[in-house]
This record gives sequence, structure tokens and C-alpha cells, in this order.
Amino acid sequence: AMVWDALTDYGVEDYVILERGGVYYVIFGLVGYDSDDCAPNSGMILEDPAVAAQRVVDKATAECIEKYGVEPLVIALSHSGTSGGQGEDYELAEKVNGIDVIVSGHTHTILEQPLLVGGTYIVSCDEYGKNLGVIKMAYHTDGTVEMTDYQLIPINENVEEDPEMASLVEHYKGEVESNYLSKYG
Repeated sequence: AMVWDALTDYGVEDYVILERGGVYYVIFGLVGYDSDDCAPNSGMILEDPAVAAQRVVDKATAECIEKYGVEPLVIALSHSGTSGGQGEDYELAEKVNGIDVIVSGHTHTILEQPLLVGGTYIVSCDEYGKNLGVIKMAYHTDGTVEMTDYQLIPINENVEEDPEMASLVEHYKGEVESNYLSKYG
């Protein structure tokens, strides 16, 4: 399928491990059932998101511990969504062990406060880049993490544009337009 070719061409992996300031992060993305249903021409067969997420969390966490000797903060970038304090990302948090934060998309939900499901925080900052979400986490000696700050910063004329980021956004908008949307007029 063309989607698989695109993922390969862009070097998409199951997850990435990043280190910033001595803290290790595992970041991975996933697509939920409803967002998959909204893209019927993708040609993809969706694996159960919870099963896929648990496999990735386990593998990436083990790799981080083996290579760096530390347990990472695990962040899921999800295109599954929340709705009315529930939804696919809520279910994901219930079913998957080891995700610290789910950054939720797809349903264009704004969560003024994060949802806490078990030990997983779910955050969502509205639609179309209207807000910048900022979170701060604290590690505890028992190995747990806690969100200590959560802010939604409106993106408006008071926020100075980052030229490099704006250029990157325009590049990808052009890529999506020419390589996908133009096929559908």
C-alpha cells in the first residue's frame, strides 16, 4: 500500500528514544479505529491499538533500560481521541501498562485539565494549532511520575512565530496537498 511506502520513505520507526537534560523519553504514535475509518482509502489493516501499543511500550522500555540503565518517560502521540471524558484514548490508558502521557488528537477535544486514568495522563489542546500544550512532570523515588503543571497557551498574535517551524509546516502542507489531497480534487 502507498501508506506503507510513505512510512518507509520517511524513515518512520515504531518508536524513538530521546534524551534531553539527562531524562530519557520513549515517543511513539498510533492511530485509532475511528480515525482509521475516516481514511478508508489508506489500504491499511489496523492492528488492535492497545495490543500494538503494549508491544511497543514493552520493547522500547526494555531497550532504554538495557542501553541507558534508566526507565524512560513514555509518551504516546495518539490519533484516537477523547470524548466526554471517555473515548479511545481513555480505553488505551486503561488497557496498556507503562504509558505516562497520551497526547490525544483526532477528536479536536480541548482538555482544560488532563485526564488521569490509572497512572496515565491524557492531554489534548484543541484543534488546528489553536493552543500550545505545556506539561511538566516530576519523578518520584518509587518510580512513579506525576504531572506537576499543565498549561494551554493560546496561539495568537501575542506568540511570536518561529520561522524554522513555520517553514517546516508549510513544507508538509505542500507535501500533503501534492501527494495526497490533489488526487481527490
